[in-house]
Amino acid sequence: MRLITALAISLGVTALSNATALPGRDRLFQVDLTEFPRWRLIWLNKLGPTPFDCGRMMVEPAFAVEYSVSVYSRPSASRQRRYFVTYVTAERNLWQATDAGRHAKEAEAAKIRRVDCEIPF
Repeated sequence: MRLITALAISLGVTALSNATALPGRDRLFQVDLTEFPRWRLIWLNKLGPTPFDCGRMMVEPAFAVEYSVSVYSRPSASRQRRYFVTYVTAERNLWQATDAGRHAKEAEAAKIRRVDCEIPF
């Protein structure tokens, strides 16, 4: 329940931030997925273990641990889809620990914490 509350607060802050932005100014930026290919592979292997057919947010704060939040669905026996949210965080900053992906063995040793929650209807 705490995860859902934290996710709701995070989404609310994002919505408020976007609402206060100047009109016509996009607050998103284009990511070049060809940059740092080894780093991106490490990052996805550690922080992207779940599907995300409803959405995913992957966060790389400077000097703090990276984390991801994925929202996804699965079919159930009752023909209705069930929805889940997964929060995954690293125990330490993977960018710094792997020197931007140059030392992949450091990433293998890094532990992650994963919290799964079903979203009730």
